[in-house]
Amino acid sequence: KALQRVFRSFVVTLSALILFVALTYNPSKPVLGKWADDIGIWTKDRIFLQTVQWKRERTLHYMIAEQVPDDATLGVYVPGYLLEYLLFGPHFTRHVVVIHPLERLRDTDWLREQHLTFLLLQPADPALLPPFCEEAARRGQYLLAHCIETEP
Repeated sequence: KALQRVFRSFVVTLSALILFVALTYNPSKPVLGKWADDIGIWTKDRIFLQTVQWKRERTLHYMIAEQVPDDATLGVYVPGYLLEYLLFGPHFTRHVVVIHPLERLRDTDWLREQHLTFLLLQPADPALLPPFCEEAARRGQYLLAHCIETEP
């Protein structure tokens, strides 16, 4: 019985220590302490908090939130890594179509079948735009286009 009591005390103490450290020193989602004060999680918006560790994509996701309606269909051609779950919008109502490989971007019939209303490209090269899309905004290496005619 004494051994069980010591073991329980050890587990409870270790659990409390882990909880304390996670709340005060977690740089990805800080709740208390210096990190929370520096980042200001209690005053920041959803996009800021979801990009705490991906600062280079923050302006991209703000651009999409400002330009693309929540019920739109967004085509995405971004070779490499991108935080895709942010593209679906705050309530996951935006439809996202990943365009891969690059040849699909040149297939206007396929693109029209997807009923795209917006298109996100990296690199930000207007020469890659299909004829029925026009540039709407640009942030760094990303280009956002509004697709006018999505019906064949």
